[in-house]
Amino acid sequence: MKLVVPFLFLFYSTAYSQELDVLQFVSKDALRKSNIREIRIYSELDEERLLTSKIFLNANGIPDSIVSFSLYDTTHVCMFYKYYYDSIGQNVRTISGIEMAIDFSKEMPKMEMFKSTSEFTYAQGDLVTKKISNPEATGYDSVAYSYSGKQLVKKEFVNTQSRETTRTIKYQYTETGKLKTELWEEKGHITFIETSSYDKSGYLINVHMKNVGDLYENVFTDNCYKYDEKGRRIEWSRIDETSKAPIVYKYLYDANDFLVRYASPFHVLTISYNKF
Repeated sequence: MKLVVPFLFLFYSTAYSQELDVLQFVSKDALRKSNIREIRIYSELDEERLLTSKIFLNANGIPDSIVSFSLYDTTHVCMFYKYYYDSIGQNVRTISGIEMAIDFSKEMPKMEMFKSTSEFTYAQGDLVTKKISNPEATGYDSVAYSYSGKQLVKKEFVNTQSRETTRTIKYQYTETGKLKTELWEEKGHITFIETSSYDKSGYLINVHMKNVGDLYENVFTDNCYKYDEKGRRIEWSRIDETSKAPIVYKYLYDANDFLVRYASPFHVLTISYNKF
């Protein structure tokens, strides 16, 4: 029998992917030097420009909190993330929450808040453990990180109550130290493989992702990336086993090299950067 991933697990694991997409294209040093304290993400939908997310930054150019809003009243979801750091800037605690409607039988939907706290510990600058207060949302409450030198080689997701390792991810690298392969294992079986390829300049140009084995549907996704002369990603094309043609995403930057537009065939995101 093929498994279906629980809704809340998907929600917690993918909830703020667009915010992280934006942050990976803008260096924290550039944000700090420009004194940017707030990033707003808008979705252009049906000729409307709707605010979907706010990212609040601290003086070091790293996230203090993230708030995301649902585009649709029928789902009515609000997500937030609050980050806490130690004296050297390491993220030691994150509080995340989802407010969502659970009862539409009345004129005003009944709202319920789901919260989770993650605590992080480090050794010599490397993240070694992550503790999660709400295993019901993820299926695990602890993540252990193992290294070879400074390279992350394994993550183990553990439910400490049942003493079960629910998932293991192993990492392999190229001779130049770039991530080459991710192997996901569940119940002793490999369930997911992700393979990365690079060009001669070291830029990531392809990520091939594939579900394998009997636990999940056997599907694959190929992701290809293009860059401009400054090394900025300008295109991402995605194709899977159901696609007749690649889905293409385009990136546009301003004069400060800040990502300001992210477009796909389905929607367009625009990003503004504000100083306080």
